Amino acid sequence: MQEQQEALRQFDGELTDKNRFLDETKSRLIDLERALAHGRNELAGLDQKKKHDSLRTERLSTEKLTLEDQRRALQQRLDTFNQDLARCAPQWNRCRRRWRRARRNWRRYPARWRARPKRIIAR
Repeated sequence: MQEQQEALRQFDGELTDKNRFLDETKSRLIDLERALAHGRNELAGLDQKKKHDSLRTERLSTEKLTLEDQRRALQQRLDTFNQDLARCAPQWNRCRRRWRRARRNWRRYPARWRARPKRIIAR
């Protein structure tokens, strides 16, 4: 009888140890699954960021091309304006000199001889 009780206690101790080992193994497995899920979430986040960055890069390259085209168009307009200005500058200076001369000559005449513009009064 004592031998049976002793064998039962020993079996009970072994069973307790195995249950403890099983619980520890379960908790390690749960920790590993948790770490795996965390890694998957991180990987999914990085994939999402990669997609977002690629779309952003594409959008920015398109904007860069658009801005470069606008810059070229404005440069062409500026070049055209400068060419026209260089072509018209001598004529403008001549016109300005004539206008100054005419204004100076206009002041020589008495005011009563000068034609005055009539005021139009809106009714």
